[in-house]
Amino acid sequence: MNFPPWLQRAIQARLDEVSSRIEQDPELSRVRGEEDEAFESLFAGKHVEQTPEYTEWENRYIISKGIENERLYM
Repeated sequence: MNFPPWLQRAIQARLDEVSSRIEQDPELSRVRGEEDEAFESLFAGKHVEQTPEYTEWENRYIISKGIENERLYM
């Protein structure tokens, strides 16, 4: 199904607006910072998947993606 060009532009404009708002969201910025810190600590261990650091990073990554998706659908 093809949408008229004006509708495609309107949808794209809305997606751009929401994406911009998400990128500047303070909660998401904080969570992404925590996720980055947890990710950096991953490589200190040899069996990455078995370390508490991996679990910490994975948890923060899931939270980050959840917030991002939540903001997309608000």
